[in-house]
Amino acid sequence: MVFATCRSNSDVVLILCAGDGARWNNYLGVPKQLAPLGGVPILKRSIRLVEELAGCVPVVVTADERLAQSAGRVFYPARRRWIVETLGTTVNLWGRRTIVLLGDVFYSREAMRATFEHPGDLIFFGRTGASFLSGKRYGEIFALKFTSSAAPFVLQGLERVIQKAERGGRGKLWELLEDLRTAGRTAVAFQHVEDETDDFDCPEDYRRMVWLYRGFGSQSKAVRTMARIVGLLLFGPHAIWHRWKQWRADRRRAGENPDLVLRPRPVRLAGYHHPGAFLSAPQYAPLAHE
Repeated sequence: MVFATCRSNSDVVLILCAGDGARWNNYLGVPKQLAPLGGVPILKRSIRLVEELAGCVPVVVTADERLAQSAGRVFYPARRRWIVETLGTTVNLWGRRTIVLLGDVFYSREAMRATFEHPGDLIFFGRTGASFLSGKRYGEIFALKFTSSAAPFVLQGLERVIQKAERGGRGKLWELLEDLRTAGRTAVAFQHVEDETDDFDCPEDYRRMVWLYRGFGSQSKAVRTMARIVGLLLFGPHAIWHRWKQWRADRRRAGENPDLVLRPRPVRLAGYHHPGAFLSAPQYAPLAHE
């Protein structure tokens, strides 16, 4: 059953899909959020997971009518040069709790459940380094959650990061995280997501994910376990190498700038499966209609 609003009544779930997709370049003739993994477009799968786990219809933030047609609720942003600017335009939609998801991310069921259930006033969810399973070389932010009490602090951070973007910054969520942690007036948590949750930016990423997620999305526990073994064998050494290089670079930067806020250390989510549990417990249970 789907409700008009989230179970907590004043909670709001936003799915941001307003990027220009330049690296995707209309591959497959659709926006990347509509590219299928396991036979289901990623955006539609995320909407169904939100409906199932949070009991609400999320608001899809987009300027693309093709994406709007896939959504039950749509918001058209007035400005969307950078993701932080897109998020800033949604301020009038924010609720008692606001959960921000990304339309080009494949979320495991456990990762999305943790996003909704984990307590805290201001939490970023992501991965701080290369993935052990997908082959992605870099860290990613997958979601952001904040309460109404933290909303003014978030808005101030967005304004500062937009100003930096206008002077040559990138306007990314990583920059927002660093800005808020530097400002320090409100505690900012970072929860580490280390499973098959990941995004893709270009056709190469997508082709790799199609192959991987054929196993990760299987209804057979044996197939899912085998897919994780293969992923770890293929990408584990690669991830260790890139994370070591990242650690070394961060330490060098910290030596040059003592005031620098380093990347957040991984924090275990209660009840959440982490690298040591990859082979011992399923992390993705397919939706009934997938």
